[in-house]
Amino acid sequence: MEVLKISTRSRGGFNYINNVMKYLFDERCNASKGYGLDSRNASSAKAAFKGNSSFWRNEDKNPLLHNVYSFTKETAPTPEDAIRLVDEISKPYTDDHLALSVAHEADRDCALNHVHQLIGTTNYVDGSMLYADDSTAFDLAQRTANATGQPVELETESNDGKKWKCPRIFVPKKDDEE
Repeated sequence: MEVLKISTRSRGGFNYINNVMKYLFDERCNASKGYGLDSRNASSAKAAFKGNSSFWRNEDKNPLLHNVYSFTKETAPTPEDAIRLVDEISKPYTDDHLALSVAHEADRDCALNHVHQLIGTTNYVDGSMLYADDSTAFDLAQRTANATGQPVELETESNDGKKWKCPRIFVPKKDDEE
């Protein structure tokens, strides 16, 4: 079973962006992809996220969705496979939002590769906001099940550190079941 964890840090603002970049680009980073930003340069990526939020006057709002996709060894045997899956899963969100995907290889339980994906909540075309609500979380979980062909467990964590495990298991849907 695949696992999707979504964290919301609306109180952290730009400090959260600084901290998460240090974490993502530590020694475990072995593959990355940027959507509208440079995925090989943490300073440049930080500046892009911050600049887009500031341009649209959204500095005081939740700057990022932080999604962590954990894939079984069979589903994503390499970091590049994991990044490719996340690319497919998040396509509707990365069309108009800056995003950064970073793969870490860590052999835990049945997962080998996991991908941290930051999606800027400010739409760079019109300044509208992407909200970290249940509809976004459920959509990403369903898209993960569809892309991997495997059941997906959804977990969320809010500002105050409260974790919630969705009682629903998301299963793959065929095209005619949408």
